[in-house]
Formats: sequence, structure tokens, C-alpha cells
Amino acid sequence: MQHKFTLGLVFASTLATAVSAENVHIAYGAYSSPTSTLVGQGIIPFIDEAERLSDGSLTFELLSGGAVVGTQTSLSGMRDGLVDGALISSINYPSELPQQNIASNLAPGIAADTRAVAAATTEMSVLKCPRCREELEKWNIKYLGGYGVSSYSLLCSEPVSKLDDLQGLRVRATGNFGTLATALGMVPVNMTITETYEALQRGQVDCTLGSPGWLTTFSMGDVANNVLLMGMGTAFAGPLLNVSLDKWDVLDDAQKDALKRAAAHGTISSAAAYEAADDVVLANAEASGYTVVEAGPDIRAVLDQFSADTRDAVVAQAEERGLPDAAETVDTFLELLDKWKAIVSEAGDDNEAISERLYNDVLVKID
Repeated sequence: MQHKFTLGLVFASTLATAVSAENVHIAYGAYSSPTSTLVGQGIIPFIDEAERLSDGSLTFELLSGGAVVGTQTSLSGMRDGLVDGALISSINYPSELPQQNIASNLAPGIAADTRAVAAATTEMSVLKCPRCREELEKWNIKYLGGYGVSSYSLLCSEPVSKLDDLQGLRVRATGNFGTLATALGMVPVNMTITETYEALQRGQVDCTLGSPGWLTTFSMGDVANNVLLMGMGTAFAGPLLNVSLDKWDVLDDAQKDALKRAAAHGTISSAAAYEAADDVVLANAEASGYTVVEAGPDIRAVLDQFSADTRDAVVAQAEERGLPDAAETVDTFLELLDKWKAIVSEAGDDNEAISERLYNDVLVKID
């Protein structure tokens, strides 16, 4: 009987630990500075909300600006326990995260509200792509939220306005955006966002593909104050918001729910901030000394054809690499994007409603 009683105590103790976790501290790494949109309007709101909703049982330390992990070391940092959460851009890891990158490779041909894109990639990774989840779990990562970047423009050191102006120019273009650069007659150069300012300053590249908001958030306006608006190429990747599986497994249900709700908030907050940053920059372009032009008919014709060909090109590319279920993965994401476009259109400027929908439709279902 004594033996049975001891077992009962052990079981009760284990159950109590599972139901009510201790205070948990999370070291969160980011390659960007606190003033960048993904950190300032995504990760920091996520942290603040998680601490608030957990009544302080979750605490965070933000290690931003590449202090511990950078664009190329976030994955290994999560695996090795250097950080407990990290800003990860999957497009920087095409070999390590091939499944995650199938859908992301659609980005150059997509034009959509950034909030819809961020929600769609989150739902895809959390619920609709088991191989994506398994891929990240091998790196000790629990995915909570992705990110979207507002439609790309060309930010150039010299004025550009026509297709002829673009021929042979070197442009920073990561991942599959290199194919868009090539279609425009440009020479793609693969480099991280943290390397881009210096590359433009030194003339190593002539342009970067990026959001107009980057002129201020990454100070690109100092070295690339000529903007060619394209209205296409809504980059998305992630996870922006995550925790290590080691940490996730010691959390109680209330703490996990706090992270889920906070992730819904941070995901939509960062996406909305990208759109807002673009609006502010463009509204003040003349006063800031920026030259802004719309893509003309010659460039628009190339962009329209590129967009029409994107789905089949991405599927073919994935199949050539031997990745399974490429067509299903691509089509599932496009269906999710249509779903979230409709949700965002109905919600309008009500970002809280979109966050709540993301929580109820997606994040609440995370185990």
C-alpha cells in the first residue's frame, strides 16, 4: 500500500506541474534593431502582450540587432539553445527549410494586403502543412506567427522609370525574388537585409527590392532615395514569433494560451505597420527628398506576365528539387490567401478583429 501511495503522490505532483507551471523566462533573439517594423511592431507587441496576459509568469529578454543570433544563425541558435525564441526568415534557409519555402516562393508574384498574407502563411504553417511543422520542430521551434512585408518597390541609388533603365542594374533580391529581378532584366544579388545599406552605399548594388517604408525603418533613404512603385511582390516568411520546444513543453495551458493570443496580436500588428509605414513615407516623399514614380506600361506588362506564370513556375521548381506535394502545397496556400483577403476586406481597419479571427481560426488549435 505504501508503494501505491508513493506512486500516487508522484503522479499528483507530475499532474500539478503540468497544470501550473512556474514562472518562465524567454530570451528572444532578433537580427533587426528595435526600430525595425518586425521587431518594433511585431516582436515587442508580442512580448508585451504575452507578459500582460500571463500576469507576469512569462518574462522576456529581447536580444535584438544581431546581439546573439543573426540572419544566418537564428536556426542554429534555436537548436543549440542560445535563445528561446528568434526572428527567423525562412527564405534565408532554402536548404534547411525547403518545405517552408515552397509557398514563400510565390511571394514575387503576389499582390495582396500584408495582413492577409501574414495570416495566410501563419495558418499554412500551423495547420495546413505538416511537413513544414516537422521541419521546424527538428530545429527545436514551435511556430506561432509568420510575417508579411508590404508590396515591394525598387529602391535605387539613381532614378529609374522605364524598363530600359533597369537593364543590367544590380539589385538585392533574396530567394525567389531573384527570378523577378531577372525577368526585369536586372542582375540579382543575394544578400541579407542587414548587409544592404552598406552595399548600396558602396555601389555594390544599384537597387534593392523592398517596401517604401524601408526608406526610414532601415534608413535606405540615405543611399537609395529613388522609388519605382511596382505594387507587387508581397514577401512573407517566418516564423517571426515562436518559442523553443524546450520552453513550450514546460508551459501550463494558461501560459500557452497567452502566447497564442499574443502571437495573433503581434502577427497582425507588424503587418499593419508595414502598410502604415509605406503610407507615411510616400505621403512625405517630396519633403524628404525622395523621388517616387509608378511603374509604366512596359514594366507593368512584365510584372503581369510574371504574376500569371508564378504558380506553375513555383510548382515546377519544387518538383525539380524532389519536394513532395508541391502542387498541393502551393494551391493550399493560394486558397488560404483568398480566404484571408476576404476576411481582411470585411474587417477594414479593424486590426483587433483580424487578430481575434486569427486566434480563433488558427492559433487556438495549436497543441
